[in-house]
Parts: sequence; C-alpha cells; structure tokens
Amino acid sequence: MSFIGVIADDLTGAMDAGMQMLTANLTVHTALLPQNLNQVRAGADVVVVNTQSRNIEPDAAYRAVKTAFQNLQSAGCAGFYKKIDSTLRGNVGAELRAALDSALFDMILVAPALPFNKRTTRNGIHYVDGVPLAETELAQDPFAPIQDSEISRIIRTQYETDTGLVALDDVHRGAERVSQVMEEYAKAGIKLIIADAAAEQDLEVLAEAAGRLNRSVLLCGSAGLFQYFNRFYGEDLIRTETQIKNQGLNGNGPVLVLSGSPAAASKRQIDRLRDHPDVCVIQLDITRLAEKQDAAARETAQKAVQSLRGGRHVILDAAGTSKAEIYRRAAGDRELLDRHSAMVLNLISETAGAAALLPLAGLVIFGGDTAVAAAGRLGAAGIAIIGEVEPFIPLGRLIGGSRSGLPVVTKAGGFGSDELLIRVLSILAGG
Repeated sequence: MSFIGVIADDLTGAMDAGMQMLTANLTVHTALLPQNLNQVRAGADVVVVNTQSRNIEPDAAYRAVKTAFQNLQSAGCAGFYKKIDSTLRGNVGAELRAALDSALFDMILVAPALPFNKRTTRNGIHYVDGVPLAETELAQDPFAPIQDSEISRIIRTQYETDTGLVALDDVHRGAERVSQVMEEYAKAGIKLIIADAAAEQDLEVLAEAAGRLNRSVLLCGSAGLFQYFNRFYGEDLIRTETQIKNQGLNGNGPVLVLSGSPAAASKRQIDRLRDHPDVCVIQLDITRLAEKQDAAARETAQKAVQSLRGGRHVILDAAGTSKAEIYRRAAGDRELLDRHSAMVLNLISETAGAAALLPLAGLVIFGGDTAVAAAGRLGAAGIAIIGEVEPFIPLGRLIGGSRSGLPVVTKAGGFGSDELLIRVLSILAGG
C-alpha cells in the first residue's frame, strides 16, 4: 500500500508534523528510529520517520537522511515531506543536500515559518515573536546554537550552494506568481528556494504553488507548512479539526511526565503544578548525578516509583535551569555537554524502565531525545498518533514493546500554553 512519508530530525518534531494529517480517513504512525520503519508501516496512510539526526555530526546526518529517503521510496512511498525545526536547529544544510543527492527531487522549497507559534520569515530573515532568530532564547540551544537569522546563511554553513528567495510580496500575489518565480529559479539551475511566510495563508499559497510545477518538488518546513500538504499533493487530504479519539483513555493510574527540556515554556508548564498536592515534582541535581551517576539515577527512579505507587502524578524535571545557563556553564565544551546529556538520558531511561510495570494513565515527554530514550526503554517501535491536546501537541499510543498501547503525549520544549500539563492530566487521568 502506498503512503506519504515524512522525514524529521527528532521525535517531537516528527510527532507534531504527523498530527497535521490526522483526518477522518488518515492513519498516522511515527517510527521511533529509521530501523523501525517496517514495524510501523502496516496500516498507515502517513509514516513519519525520525532520523534522530539533529544533534549529530553533519556527515552522519547527511547519511541518515539520504538513506531514509531511499528506504521510504523502496517501501512504496508516494509523496515526501522534509520536516525541519521551526527555529532551524540541527543539520539543516547537510540534510537538504542529502535530499537533493537522493536523486528523487528537482528542487526544494524551504519554508520553516510557523505563524501560530510566532515564527515567521521576511526577506529571508527568520523571526520569533518579531525578534531575529539569532537574538532569541531559542537560539541558545546548547547542542544546536543558532548564530545567524538569515536562512540562506544558516544553510550555507553546511551546504555551499546558490539559493533563491520567494519574497512576501510575491507570496501575496498568489500561487500562480509563486510558481512563476520558482520556475525562473529552476531554469537558472537553482535547486534550493527559500520562501517568506508571515501568516497561515502564506503557507497555503506556497504549498499550492509548488504543486502546480511540472517538476519533482520537495516541500521542506515545520509542521506549519505540512498542514497544507493536500494543496501540494492534490489528493483528498483535506485537513479537518482534530479531536481526541477516546480509545480507552480511562485514567487507570497516575501520569508520568519526563522532561529533558530547559526551554522556558517547559519550565512554566511544570511550575504550574509544582505545589499541587497530587503531583510530585522531582528536580534533577546535575551535580550529584555527575558525581554518583548510577546511584543517583537509581534513587531518582525509586522516588518516582514510590510516588506513582501512592497514586501521585510524577514530573521528573531532568533539565537544567535554562538554556542560557547550560550554554554558559559548558563554555563551548561539546564533550561536557555530551556527557551531561548522556547522564540525563540514562536517568530518563532508568525512570521509564522502573515505572514500566506500574499501572499508568499515560506518559508525557518533553524533548525529542527524551522521548526516544523513554519510549526506547519500553521497547516501542513507534507511536500511533490519535489526537491533539493543544495545537502542535499530539497525543498517541506506543506501538510495540512492553507497554504497547500506552497513551503518550510528546512536545517540543518551546511549545504549549502554560496550562498544558493541567490539561494533559485532565485528559489522561480525569483530573
């Protein structure tokens, strides 16, 4: 059976993209890692593959993405989308080069804007809430810092190539004009075209324009552009309002929240429940974890299990105080960052494993690496997306492993309202 294939560089990005295709007649499965593709493909209209390539070396990211495109084609994929971060973290240039080198596409239209979350592009410059990207907190990601706000320059740090620009004035003139601009670039031999977008209708115009070309075009963007994939693909993929399907969400037990995100939004969401009597918030002591890694991980997992057994929801905040603080302490020492990351992910994995035998109403995971560590520890091959908690915050069920079918909510660190966790607990556990 043919299907639509999406390639994302981390799991939360894969999930928030996949949920855009949740319609009455589309089934969406996300593969935890590329090797899980065949385990999750059965019965899916849309398969999203997480290449787990955001924080690895560019050459490794290139190989992972090129192989993923080739594997999707071999598996019968009928349409492709390349998901990138809406703040351009990761190996964007290397992965775009991999897509073109797969020989599947004549050109790529790159539009990372996500207007709902105030991520916009004007004159090729990317903004977050009106501030140039490089000047924002999001640019201080300790593993993928952003040094520039101009998309073409970000790409050229890893892929030295000519790029075109579809300016906002052309987008506002409609799909026919955008198609003309893209065709002119194609005739000039330019294969990478960056597009401005400041509103939802801009993304819709871009998708429709790319679909009009008599060329093999790859759409590349955040979950925002993927909402309008039907305008590009030309099939009956009309998006409807997604609703949570009550497939056994019966609130059987407490909820375990695992956060590996230092983003300010994640911290605010946790703080809203810090003093709640039915919630135990466990704050990671990174110094103790560094000194006594195995013992500290076991103690943290045991504390979480004890609270869960007592019927309390548990939030494990395993990230530092902020991105800026992590960045400052590391002082550019990538090896130190990698060691701390490995320790945190080991702690996440240990806690998920310890809780695996307990009755849980669901699992909530902040951060892509965190999600892979937790779901992987439970032996899952992927996640079937079944609904939406908030815009770009998906709800799914684990596919495979010891807790197959367990409800799971994933989110990127900077996404979600301050009330998100309150809403999630209500959905999963009834209060």
